[in-house]
Amino acid sequence: MSIPKITKQNILAALKYIDENGVPSANARSKYELISDEGKSYPPKYVVAVADYLANGGEKPSTKNFISREARRFLVKEGFQIISR
Repeated sequence: MSIPKITKQNILAALKYIDENGVPSANARSKYELISDEGKSYPPKYVVAVADYLANGGEKPSTKNFISREARRFLVKEGFQIISR
């Protein structure tokens, strides 16, 4: 399992997508949150899944190809703030 090929711009696009479309209930619960510059919170693993969907295609965002820890580490490396709930 590994993080798909995505960029910081893909992640920012994913945050906008989530703002517009919401988070499915199956992906809403998370022990950790990504906190945006605007103070909004997002489930990190779903953010990476949406970024992958927007950058690389697919039928819908999927969180099955990587684990939460990988998503959190990747997002921190890209400069995003992750906090524990």
